[in-house]
Parts: sequence; C-alpha cells; structure tokens
Amino acid sequence: MRRSASAARRPAVLVVWLRSNVTAQQVLDNLDVIAGSVPGLKYVQIDDGYQRAMGDWLDTGAAFGGNVRTVLAEIRRRGFEPAIWVAPFVAEQQSAVFQQHPEWFITDAAGAPLRSDRVTFGGWRRGPWYALDGTHPGAQDHLVRVFKTMREEWGCTYFKLDANFWGAMHGGRFTMPRRRASKPIARHAGDPPRLRRQFPAWLQPPDLAVGRADHGSRSSNDIKRTWDRIATTARQNLSRNWQNGRLWWNDPMRWCLPAT
Repeated sequence: MRRSASAARRPAVLVVWLRSNVTAQQVLDNLDVIAGSVPGLKYVQIDDGYQRAMGDWLDTGAAFGGNVRTVLAEIRRRGFEPAIWVAPFVAEQQSAVFQQHPEWFITDAAGAPLRSDRVTFGGWRRGPWYALDGTHPGAQDHLVRVFKTMREEWGCTYFKLDANFWGAMHGGRFTMPRRRASKPIARHAGDPPRLRRQFPAWLQPPDLAVGRADHGSRSSNDIKRTWDRIATTARQNLSRNWQNGRLWWNDPMRWCLPAT
C-alpha cells in the first residue's frame, strides 16, 4: 500500500478540552500568542464540554457562557479554521434527544432502548449511554441536522468524532447500522469532509476512514500517569505505525511532562 501523495500536508490541530475549566478568554489569549508564533497551525478544535448533555450537540452548556458559536467565530476571525468534537452515535438518558425520541435508539430483545452497559462499557462519564440506531430515518435526519448546522451555521470545517465504538452495538433494525449512520456525516461535514476519529481505528465507520489523507485516527488508548499504561500506549502506536499516511494520519496519545 502506497503512502499518500499528500503526506506533507498533515494538518496541525490545537485541541481545547473544556472539561479542564478552560474559559473563552483563555482560549482567545492563547490564540493571539499562537497566531504570531506557530504559523503552521491551521485548526483550533473545541473539545468535549461545550454541550449541555451527551447527545445534545447543538444545545451548548455552561462553557464559554453558553455560547460556543461566539468562540468559533473568534477562532476564524484570527485566521484559523474552527473545529469541533462530537460523539455522534451516543446520548445520555437525561439528554433531550433521548427523552424526546427514544425510538431512534438501538433496542434490546424486548424493544426497549438498550443500555450500553448491558453489552459493553457504559461510557466514561454521564452513562450508561444509549446508541443511535443508524437505520432509523429519524436518527439519520438528526445526524444530518447536527453536522449541517455545525458546518453551515457554526462554520466548523474539521470534526473530531469520538465514541464511534458504540455505533457498532448490535440491534439495528436492518443491517450495518453504523455504516448507514456514517453516510449523512460524510455528506454534510463538508466537501471534502475533514474528520478525525478517536481510537480504536478498526471500529471506525468505513465511509469516514480509509483513504482520506486529510483524516486522522487515534492509534492508541488514553494515556495515564502509570508506567504500565505508558508501555501499552507505546506498543499500540508502534504496531500501528504502518497505517500513518497510508490509511489516515495516526494520532498517538501523548503525555506532556510538567516543567516543575
């Protein structure tokens, strides 16, 4: 398999993780400095924490005073491309999308929405999560609305897709629920869509993965400050190094050591 001809154009992305109590002013202050000192930076990505609830991606929460669109607009005004984190296939029980449309979600044998913790990991916070049934027309329309709004109204040109694993849960009404769900994402995330997927790569929707040089994919699990996890992460990245520049851009999970 040949390395992509556009290997020299790997995009540079700055991730702003809102669960660490980052404020809008801190983001903007950093952008002012970065704009003059890191000329290669193209995308500034708002990460997990801007949303009101897992699943309600268009309802912004307390982050940035509840107006993430203002920050995205300021990112563009400073010459960067706005990017955003989304976990498109999951929702928490208290989310508006789940409360209003439980029929959009994968069901168990009795026909009730299937809690993810009954068959796999329930989610890293605010779980257990429920997974959208990608074969349901309402769920497909929901994904179209989310990504079309973020692309056309919010101005996002790069999307970090997380929790894709849950889109592979069994229970779709027909076949290959996640692949069906991935098509509206690819169709409305831009032309061409610029996507970055979280680990594990082999569970990513094929429509959003192989052969797209502008895409990235996590090549290891989350890092922790333990030697066991550091060793595991190193092995995962080394064993998947061949994928980089051929299938997608590998995104190894790093650990930044403090200066003191």
